Amino acid sequence: MRLVGERRALAAAVLAFFLIQFLLSGLFNDSPFRGMLIGLGLVYGAAFFGVVAGYFWARWYALGLSFSGLAMAVMTMIRGGEIGPAVVIIGVTHAIIGFGLIGPDAAAFYDGRRDWRERLKMDENAVNRLGKAVTRAGASLPYLVIAALQPRDDSGYSLTALALGLGVVGLAGVVRTRTWGLFALGGAAVALAVSLGGVSLSAFGPGLATPLALAPIAGAMLLAAALVPFAAPIARYLRSH
Repeated sequence: MRLVGERRALAAAVLAFFLIQFLLSGLFNDSPFRGMLIGLGLVYGAAFFGVVAGYFWARWYALGLSFSGLAMAVMTMIRGGEIGPAVVIIGVTHAIIGFGLIGPDAAAFYDGRRDWRERLKMDENAVNRLGKAVTRAGASLPYLVIAALQPRDDSGYSLTALALGLGVVGLAGVVRTRTWGLFALGGAAVALAVSLGGVSLSAFGPGLATPLALAPIAGAMLLAAALVPFAAPIARYLRSH
């Protein structure tokens, strides 16, 4: 797929849009959702900065946000039954992010480069595992922010806040290929799973939950999925020791 630079610029523009939109909404709108909006702005800001700077992990991370936004749009449409303009915009713009960064040509600018692979001494299998983990952990971050920073007064608040902290630290550790990053992601998944005991049943209607209530479930599932690529290597290591 050609037009690599143009597609990359388009993806960066969409990420910048969400960065500005969420940050301005959070900073200048005195509402209970201020913290959540600022947190989402920072999540998209990291993706924008990484994509523009050309960090090796940026494409994986941004693709995770693309998947996350598309999934949220689909959940909202299923829940609401009607397709509103805001939902369409969220779905289309996140699809644009994915379109801008998919394919081997786009990968060659980021994770396909040899410099970081040689520096971290990673073969193709290790790169594939890392890519899956970063993409899935990146996809979990918006859900972690929503779960931890949305207005709530139930007993699960401290657990979701812990999950957010562990998720951010864990993703940073995984990008640096540190084993403790996997433990942090696992801890975040456990904290989110435990926090579900504090979710009020009133947040659920017939059928599916609202996106806000569903955030801890989606986040925990994505965090657990981020650990799956490392299950076999960890098992081999434990058997050999």
